[in-house]
Amino acid sequence: MGSRESKEGMPKWFVVVAIVVFLIGAGILALATFQGSVNRRYRAVIARMEADGIPTSFEVARGPAVPNDQCAATYLCEVGKIKKEIDGRLSSLKKSETYKQGCPTAEEIEKMRPVYADHPELWETIRKAADCPRYAWLIDFGFFVNAPESFPAGTTAFKPYEVEKGLKSSWVAMTGGLVPLWLAEGKRDEALESQILIFRLYHLCRNDSPILCCNFNPTVRLELAVAQIVRILEAGPASAKNLEALEKELAPVDFLEDFKKSEAFIQLRLLEMDLSRDFYLVKWIRPVGPFAKQRKMEMIEMIGAMSKQVAFDPKAAITVDVPNSSLAHNLHNSLNRYYDYYCRAERAARALRVLVALLRRDNPEEAPKADLSDLGLPKKATLDPFTGKPFQVSRDAGTEHWVIEADGWALGEVPKVK
Repeated sequence: MGSRESKEGMPKWFVVVAIVVFLIGAGILALATFQGSVNRRYRAVIARMEADGIPTSFEVARGPAVPNDQCAATYLCEVGKIKKEIDGRLSSLKKSETYKQGCPTAEEIEKMRPVYADHPELWETIRKAADCPRYAWLIDFGFFVNAPESFPAGTTAFKPYEVEKGLKSSWVAMTGGLVPLWLAEGKRDEALESQILIFRLYHLCRNDSPILCCNFNPTVRLELAVAQIVRILEAGPASAKNLEALEKELAPVDFLEDFKKSEAFIQLRLLEMDLSRDFYLVKWIRPVGPFAKQRKMEMIEMIGAMSKQVAFDPKAAITVDVPNSSLAHNLHNSLNRYYDYYCRAERAARALRVLVALLRRDNPEEAPKADLSDLGLPKKATLDPFTGKPFQVSRDAGTEHWVIEADGWALGEVPKVK
């Protein structure tokens, strides 16, 4: 004779346990499926980045360390200290728009002259930085991930913000300080050389690592350098040597391509990759861990989609599907704004290259063809990136200077520097 439980079927507790076990198993299966989906998306992003030659770790991006005397960061940090002392003595000029735009008045130049004269090491230190084979990427990234325990003998782990400040100080010192002073003294070659070094330092940044500088957009400062170069060239003839050196630095400039490799895209990618690199079951014990990784992947994919749109139509805003988060929307808006900066810098650099080509011709007085095909430049270098049409070239009736224009803009316009 069977028991009462066997007659009535399985016990209730057994049914409850079975349901709980089933739900747990279903949850684990769902999480595993979801995590597998994130893993596949992650691997696809990694593969695309590696195919494009983009580093996928801080270690690779930083590259090998070099001795301090071969690293621009060594000298840039020193420039930052010198410029800080100069700024302290010229604090009364901080609010002057003419001073900030690199066009100080005669009265302001007289205030600047003794201060810069007391720091002759400024120019020499900047030149040493520009002559280095490496820019800075033996940097302590400890504020993102654990920094290496040690670097090779003779090298230093520089703080990113220190190098950033030093680079900015170098550019400000040249465009806003040394150039106006040298022009006032008739030293045009020295003034032009300083602006050539600005582009050389930019190439060091760009070539050494796609991560340019945290929270630092260089294009406005480079656009200002172009405006200063125009002022220098209009002040009197430049030496053939300096014109050749300037063309050498302008030839590889491609700001629209650089934007795709800049900090705006790459640094965030690297940061998200390092935080999301390991997808293990143990990490599921963290609250919403897989879902946080999913949001990070969405951000990475948004950045990748945005990078594919650039350099096609500078007048069109970059439009992609933006994840539903305030960070994603802020990033999207910032990148659109930075893209405009890069396009403007590209326009200025191309127009300057046209001007240099005009000045280097056997007959610099001769007007070029309307399509500028007789200047010996690649066609891309003669086109306004905003319109895709050749720059308009004419001569000013009063000064006889070449005037290069595009869609209401003229080469030599001074950008607003905050």
